[in-house]
Amino acid sequence: MNSFKGLFDYQIKGKNEIYNAFKRGIDKVCFVLCMGLGKTTVVCDIIKDGNNYNRKTLVLVHRDNLVRQFAKRLLDQFNIASGIILGKHKRELYLPIQISSRQSMIKIYKKFNREYFNLIIVDEAHYILGDSYLEILNYFTNYKLIGITATPFRKDNKPFGELFQELIIPIKTKEAIEKKYIVPAKYVYTSKIDMSGVKTKNFDYDETQMFERFSQLHITDHVVSLAKECIGKSIVYCINVAHTKEICSAFNESGLKAEYIIGDTPINEREIIYDRFANGNIQFLINCDILTEGADFPFVLNVFIVRVTKSFARYLQIVGRGLRAFINKEYCTIYDIGSNVLTFGDFIDYDDDLSLKTGVEKKLSKPKPKVCPACKAIMFNKVCSCGYISQSEVKEKIIINGIEFKVLDKNKINIFSISRKNVKDLEFHEMPIYAKMKSYNSQWTLHQIAHRLNINKDIFNWTVIARRELAKSVEENKHLYE
Repeated sequence: MNSFKGLFDYQIKGKNEIYNAFKRGIDKVCFVLCMGLGKTTVVCDIIKDGNNYNRKTLVLVHRDNLVRQFAKRLLDQFNIASGIILGKHKRELYLPIQISSRQSMIKIYKKFNREYFNLIIVDEAHYILGDSYLEILNYFTNYKLIGITATPFRKDNKPFGELFQELIIPIKTKEAIEKKYIVPAKYVYTSKIDMSGVKTKNFDYDETQMFERFSQLHITDHVVSLAKECIGKSIVYCINVAHTKEICSAFNESGLKAEYIIGDTPINEREIIYDRFANGNIQFLINCDILTEGADFPFVLNVFIVRVTKSFARYLQIVGRGLRAFINKEYCTIYDIGSNVLTFGDFIDYDDDLSLKTGVEKKLSKPKPKVCPACKAIMFNKVCSCGYISQSEVKEKIIINGIEFKVLDKNKINIFSISRKNVKDLEFHEMPIYAKMKSYNSQWTLHQIAHRLNINKDIFNWTVIARRELAKSVEENKHLYE
């Protein structure tokens, strides 16, 4: 049993805001927290409070596999037993807490008195405006409703204000990253897939046609080559079942340790695979649309998006699997096969200006993300972590040793002064500029950082450590480039 250690400050704030809304006569609230910030923990604590006063609670989840997961969380962390309404599972309808899938509850909800539940919680509430959810909710009366989601957007653009009365966001994503509750993402652009001619189905690209397009372009070989350079545990998101099996087979044939899960993978088998993933027996966990919700793997350092999507919510859910904080984890690397990040931007500002009056509405990050021509990383600032400076931001040219350089507006970075420094006096973020002026190779900066920090270059990942130190220096000094 994992004992509950208490809520974080922002979770306490969110819980209190929900209670205050109820006290003000608001019956239906939508509770929004970025992926990885513990929405389920907050509502479990609310369930515990209600259970202490003999309140009856119904929890509706969107997928069958999440029912037992939610019930296990309640039992392990809060010591609360709950009834499980799921297919042929034995029902214990006498218990005050009931956890049900939407598919199972739609078949039996009339077995309950209409005023039976005091509180209804809908997990992944972005699905709540579907007909089956509304049928269940309209049957019951005199209850409080909490919808929880990281992504309050719908494919059909229906505004949440049709059902909810108040939106509660106790902490914005940018603040959560600054306080290290979650980690930022580093995006690596790898390719742009031509999706012209691929039809749209259910508000997104037709998966069969998308898989055919990816096969024609031999994308699997490209993904394998990227994975071979990857350090740390990774989740791979594929297009469909056939694509998932193809990627997994290609990984294993190339010597990479990988397993896959699909919708037909039994719950007990999934748990075994998850354990092998957590214990390091496999490095890559491959899936298609299974691990977009409710997946909790804080040790994951990389996420591969091997598909293109029109769904902003799906994009966020995929990126979100890598955001949970973990020991010595500074960021999650997103390998974006399909340029989704260029369409949707960084997740860091997605919860700015959310409103119940709008449906799915997203503005691209400002400035618009660009691909670094030097290292292919995604640039959201004027300078890349590799040291490349956006040419659109330069105002003046100088020539040093026959090499033409650009000087930034306002001369905040004085390139000439950098060229005259001794190497030992260079800041890390100045080293790539110095190396370019001296015509040194791309590895020179990494070797200098390794030497400065006494990093053992015999270890296989010394360049990763050096790159992270360089990225940190660039981030700390980015004001000099703005």
